Amino acid sequence: MSTDEADGSYLVGYDMFNKPEISKAIIEGAEQRYGYRKSQIRFCLFVGKFKSKDDEEIITKELSNLKIGDNPVKVYNVRDVSKGLLKAAESKTYIDDPVLTTLKALRESGYLK
Repeated sequence: MSTDEADGSYLVGYDMFNKPEISKAIIEGAEQRYGYRKSQIRFCLFVGKFKSKDDEEIITKELSNLKIGDNPVKVYNVRDVSKGLLKAAESKTYIDDPVLTTLKALRESGYLK
């Protein structure tokens, strides 16, 4: 994620966050196609690696202060995603998902504790 030199924004190139007409179209599309209510729709940013801890804090704060539709934007870092995957992989119920199946196999074989 790069910073816009002119205004310091960390959201350059993320039109779904920057341009209300785009986020509005996304919300309307989800309502029409999938039958979601506006209050059920959440915008999230999943980040594999932030440039620095400072960037992570700034971006997370900037996005959490941004409300799109009825909800604030949520930022998930790689630790959040990993915790969620590991928790989901603890389930004894079969889930048709290659990532969860891989995690379960690694845990069963002793490679993942």
